[in-house]
Amino acid sequence: TDQALNARSATLIVNSPLRHVTGALAVSAGFAYVLEAEDQFHRSVWFGVMFAGLTGAWFILGSFLALIDTIAVWWMAVVLVVLALGLWGMGLVTVAPGEVDDVGSLDEPLTVLRVMLAVLVGASAGLTLSTWRRRWPIAPARPRRRRAASVGCFRRARTVGP
Repeated sequence: TDQALNARSATLIVNSPLRHVTGALAVSAGFAYVLEAEDQFHRSVWFGVMFAGLTGAWFILGSFLALIDTIAVWWMAVVLVVLALGLWGMGLVTVAPGEVDDVGSLDEPLTVLRVMLAVLVGASAGLTLSTWRRRWPIAPARPRRRRAASVGCFRRARTVGP
């Protein structure tokens, strides 16, 4: 039974409230990568292929987070963040010969955006994975009280008007 539980653990549903935000961050990271994907082939073919693959992986992660909320998808986010930061680190030492190459420098706004998005996705995935056994609240605890309070405020505001 232990092996059966481990085999199914990747498909456990997390129900994280961060999944849509993290998916949007991942798609935004994909767009930030698209803007510079062509320039990465000037460094070397292998670097350009890895950069293009990472670009597509951000879009795939965003789609997966929109569709499925499982442990496997959140671990995919962690792996993708490690790959993105690792490729950025390799990009700092891989300079295109004979060209001025500022891609990868933190002086460049798109690089700052890509690194920040990767860090935010990583923080969201880390938070989700560290608390995935805890039940996330799906609905407000006391919706009737909130609704009654908002209706009361609306009535007061309507009577105070001009």
